[in-house]
Amino acid sequence: MLHDGGERCGLAGVDAVSEQMRQLARLKKLRAARERLGEASVAVEAGKLRQAEERLLAAKDAEVAGARESQRAIEAGERPAWTLSLALREAEAMRRPLLEAACREREIALVAAQRILRVCRVETEQASVLERDLRETLDVEQERRAQAESDDRFAARARWRAGLKTNGVKLLTEMA
Repeated sequence: MLHDGGERCGLAGVDAVSEQMRQLARLKKLRAARERLGEASVAVEAGKLRQAEERLLAAKDAEVAGARESQRAIEAGERPAWTLSLALREAEAMRRPLLEAACREREIALVAAQRILRVCRVETEQASVLERDLRETLDVEQERRAQAESDDRFAARARWRAGLKTNGVKLLTEMA
């Protein structure tokens, strides 16, 4: 046969590509799971940021309410209520920078989680591209093998006919 050596290499090549496809399928599953974890992480960090922003907004609202209560207490001449509202306003004012810092930290954590998610998505896409390329390679190899088999059959038939002619046997097609 003309393609014996090539066939053996072709089969080994197909087997190697098939093994690579199996490994790539496992890799894609892992990367997809990692991407889902990244999405969950982004959702968690976004929730934490939302909570920190809500606490900051509540503190600002408490400051404004304390100022109103302080003003009302002054107008009503209620010194104990004014003193209490002033103390509460100062406590909220001291708490506010801590809440703002917490919001900034949550924003940083969210950006980091989003960056990781983008990397995961790129890796998942790379695995998909690699899978597509391997499938194309496998298809080309299978087409090449099919063509080699066809060529071998044609060559064998030509040798067989040549052998019959040299032996003096007429083919049915030649008799007609």
